[in-house]
Amino acid sequence: MTSNGYPNDKTLAIVPKKPHGFSVQASPFNPIKFELGIILIIGLLLVLVIERITPRGVLQLLGLWVYAMAGVAWLSWRIRRTQHALG
Repeated sequence: MTSNGYPNDKTLAIVPKKPHGFSVQASPFNPIKFELGIILIIGLLLVLVIERITPRGVLQLLGLWVYAMAGVAWLSWRIRRTQHALG
């Protein structure tokens, strides 16, 4: 420290700087998390409009089930592909 109480350049080089805010290391699965969010939002919209697509309850459930299984299949494929790329 200097006589005025402030650290000198040597002290600043030794002390690690703390990052501001909340930060985490980038993940290779971040694009998959984004796709999950999109699938969930579209699924919610589908739940809201499925009654206008078909008035029959069985077809509504079947449509939602098919969408859910397609989402699961897509995410599973993307996760396996990402894991394979990582080794």
